[in-house]
Amino acid sequence: MKRYIILAIGITFLFLGVCLQPAIAITQNDPKPLLKGNTLYVGGTGEGNYSRIQDAIDNASDGDTVYVYDDNSPYVEHIVIKKSINLVGGDRNTTKIQYYDERWEIIRIKVENVIITGFTIEYLGDAFPSPHGVNIESNNCRIANNKLIDAHSGILGTRHNIIENNIILDCSEGIFLSGKNNIIRNNRVEWNGVGIKLQSGSNQIIRNKIRKNGYGALIGGINNTVSWNNVTDNNNGFYFNTGSNIITYNNFNGNSETLFLNEKNCIIKFNNFINSKIFHVFFTVRTRMLFFFKFISNFFISIHTWNGNYWDDLGQSNVKIIKGENELVIFPDFPFHIARYFSFRSRDFDFFPAKEPYDIDI
Repeated sequence: MKRYIILAIGITFLFLGVCLQPAIAITQNDPKPLLKGNTLYVGGTGEGNYSRIQDAIDNASDGDTVYVYDDNSPYVEHIVIKKSINLVGGDRNTTKIQYYDERWEIIRIKVENVIITGFTIEYLGDAFPSPHGVNIESNNCRIANNKLIDAHSGILGTRHNIIENNIILDCSEGIFLSGKNNIIRNNRVEWNGVGIKLQSGSNQIIRNKIRKNGYGALIGGINNTVSWNNVTDNNNGFYFNTGSNIITYNNFNGNSETLFLNEKNCIIKFNNFINSKIFHVFFTVRTRMLFFFKFISNFFISIHTWNGNYWDDLGQSNVKIIKGENELVIFPDFPFHIARYFSFRSRDFDFFPAKEPYDIDI
């Protein structure tokens, strides 16, 4: 009887623990392998250890772990993973995978459920464009706690992947994901041409440090969530090519151009805008007939929702006005010489701006 009571109490506490987890702030500083199987070793001095990472992968089975010591680092290899394994480095600063041939990515993943953690992944050639660091050709993979340096795309992927706790430097594109339902969290993305590039929707960009990139992020697709990021000193902050995205609790500071919002219906709430002078709010209205009331409504009615943001240039005003530019296209289905294009300015409003900056600790 006591055994059943203890079991019931344990299940109750487990349920409460799951329910009380925060919805956004999911952090794992040192990801552990999720798959369980045999462990194959690369480097080190153990009997039967492999000298090449690819040889160990080829001899592994689904569910196995390939553990790589830093004794023989750097490992100069082009690695192809065709099995659902954990590839684990001993230390991301000293366990290095390097490659010189621009024809291949450094690591290619061709199956689902692969974990890569604990490496420096670096291209050492001088070709332009350089190869990709990690190319995920499948879904449901996890790239965590790595350093990726001087690749074309540091991480290239599709959908349903987790990219977390990485440092990505000096790439043309730090992270480039073409599909939906990815989680990008707790990464440091610096000195890239484009920090993060998304081509689809329903992705999460959470708690990243995005600094000194050409573009902090280029985002396509709808229903993306961008929250709790530190976006600082980029030439261009975040460029949203579509509408209906959520932008909350971010710290935008010192970006030359802070936000570019195309289309409409984004929600921008509870952010800090500090040293952020330039915003582009653009929306195209396409109609077969000239409805004057539509012109008037777009002139006076906000096309995005702004609320509770902190603006360091607000001054004594109680309302922040965000200037935008709209384009009205009449007869858009007709040839260019028949269609008519009109540009007009619009205004978005943050009616309840914050008086003090938010403490956004990332």
